[in-house]
Amino acid sequence: MIKIIFFDLDGVLTKNKVGSTVQSAFFAEKYNLSQQELLEKRRPYTVKDNTGLMTNFEAYQEILKDFGIDNLTIDIMEESFAATPVDNRMIEFAKKLKTDYKVGIITDNTKDRVDYLIAMYNWAAIFDPIINSAEVGTMKNATKIFDIAVKQARCKHNECIFIDNSQKNIDVCNKTGIHGIFFDDEVRDYEKLLNEIETKLSS
Repeated sequence: MIKIIFFDLDGVLTKNKVGSTVQSAFFAEKYNLSQQELLEKRRPYTVKDNTGLMTNFEAYQEILKDFGIDNLTIDIMEESFAATPVDNRMIEFAKKLKTDYKVGIITDNTKDRVDYLIAMYNWAAIFDPIINSAEVGTMKNATKIFDIAVKQARCKHNECIFIDNSQKNIDVCNKTGIHGIFFDDEVRDYEKLLNEIETKLSS
């Protein structure tokens, strides 16, 4: 019997595929830079800040220095976090599920960005547990993060559903016994998602 439904953050609970696309767009507009160049310079930092070896703020301090910008502040950084386009329909769906099941988050992300969004939208009142790769030191390309999520949810792997916009992540979670559901972040077919969840809940 399913006890918890985990959601990915970027691409599922938000409308952007990954957080770096929103932030690169923000900084490109603010400083009149190339978004593509920002994304390319962001790439080498992804594993470091997504596994807690540095913060998102520290990564962008280094990235922007390459463009001659050395005055990045926490306030500006938080503006880039706040630019995240939340999918309110998905949030409401999670709230509805919460009446009968636990709902949680599993995300590959930076600690400072996720902490900001949790506080801004009071997500801790909805989602529990919230598993962030930067806090547990491992990402969704390995089964360990899913084992951690199950342990924190105090249930078994086959009692969990995980919704993600990456088929690779779904393939990894399926290996653990968790029921993975792929959500196409470009199509955003909510009815299809609902049908897939209902099928797994009734099986």
